Amino acid sequence: MTDLPEGWTIAPLADLVDVNPRRFDVVPDDKDLISLVPMASVEAESGRIDASKGVLYGEVKNRSLTAFQEGDVLFAKVTPCMENGKVAVARGLIGGRGLGSTEFFALRPFGAIESEYLALFLLQRSVRREAERHMSGAVGLRRVPRAYIAGLPVPVPPLAEQRRIVAGLGEYLSLIAAGLRGSDQAILRSQLLVPAVCEAAARGELPQVFVDGCLSEAIVPAEVARSDWVEPPRRRPPISAKNIPSWSLPRGWTWASLDELSEFVIDGDHNPPKRVPHGIPHITAKNIKGFRVSFENCSFLTEEGYLQTSRRYSPGINDVLVTCVGTIGRTALVSTDQRFSVDRNIAAIRTLKDRLSPAYLNYVLNSHTWQNMMATASSSSAQPHLYLGDLRALPIPVPPISEQVAITQKVDALFARRMLANQSVARAALRVGNLRSSVSSGAFSGKLMPQHPNDEPASELLARIRAERAAVPPKQRAPRGPRTQKDKPAPPTRVIGRDYQQGELPL
Repeated sequence: MTDLPEGWTIAPLADLVDVNPRRFDVVPDDKDLISLVPMASVEAESGRIDASKGVLYGEVKNRSLTAFQEGDVLFAKVTPCMENGKVAVARGLIGGRGLGSTEFFALRPFGAIESEYLALFLLQRSVRREAERHMSGAVGLRRVPRAYIAGLPVPVPPLAEQRRIVAGLGEYLSLIAAGLRGSDQAILRSQLLVPAVCEAAARGELPQVFVDGCLSEAIVPAEVARSDWVEPPRRRPPISAKNIPSWSLPRGWTWASLDELSEFVIDGDHNPPKRVPHGIPHITAKNIKGFRVSFENCSFLTEEGYLQTSRRYSPGINDVLVTCVGTIGRTALVSTDQRFSVDRNIAAIRTLKDRLSPAYLNYVLNSHTWQNMMATASSSSAQPHLYLGDLRALPIPVPPISEQVAITQKVDALFARRMLANQSVARAALRVGNLRSSVSSGAFSGKLMPQHPNDEPASELLARIRAERAAVPPKQRAPRGPRTQKDKPAPPTRVIGRDYQQGELPL
């Protein structure tokens, strides 16, 4: 940052601002309303602040809170708020003054730096990463030291150029933020596409699904479909024929219970052996991701332990796994012959291959209708629990096996295109994020906006402000009287979610 344009200078932050000034320029009366700003009222990375909550100054003046006024810059000093970018200019304060969390640094400019310029500088990820390196304190409660923030070198252009940078950089960052919002919305739409496509597959409504050269037609009335319902012979179904979806089935389709279509529906070992650091994988619900089994962060069993669990159930290729406790209805199709065992909270379905394609069943179970069926059937006072009887009694729409294969291929193709689109969106979002860093870096090195030779150099302005401040005698602080019971200490700090807040006041 040494190669700066003419008229710029570098100064430590303490030469530019008063760090945590102890008082307001104009002290409010006890009955004056001021803003109360908890940490949660400062939005991460956006620079937005909600200062709408008011409190009587007399009710909080003896609390150990951070005082700030209109135009001060708030900088969260504690982890994880600092890393998340909780930085904002205090604007819109009630009565022009506010009190906030003790985990804020309040930075009050002396006149050589614009508040918005300083806030944008501090919001840079590079600045926050460097501040993170200098944090001190215990793990989980680390803070940026005051000495570090006071000595932070800041590039200072002339005031007029600071205003141009704020305006220009704000436009760029607004466009970048809009691009990131667009990528987030695209990912969200992509996620919503999955159950919608599975629903269309279960209803026989996917376009261009042909059987024997003819497009399936939805001509069978719902009443006829219901009359074909056969209750599972081995279980009394909690889901009765009344719960069969009311839409019309395409020609050649029928309803059957999952029990009738499967070799077995079983759960994992109810008494799994002790876990070991290495060995044969043992998966739980967290390892069921994106229709597949993931072995990341799984536990392990010994060979002897695996043989014990496999006496109840040994996973095989094309088995369908379903989570049945806590998170209900997440599914995976086993696609590996690797040996592993499953937790008791996972059910396994081995279909009769000549009647029900495992891949087709996997997609049906992920449709809106069947996710709702499983969620409705689950019951437990402590946590949701889908029992095997509920699962066996699920009604399944069964097309001819050739059409099941065609539907699965169509869904596979759609999801492959979805994956490619998601990868493109992720790459674009990464480029946009890098663009933000590049634009900010250019702004604070003098490469974003043109320089004007008539602007007063920042070094001259700083020298004049230093001289003016040196000429003002320091205010004598009145001696503090003896401590009384009315002097209330700050409530203890505690962690709430991703924000550090204080006990009695939500700060």
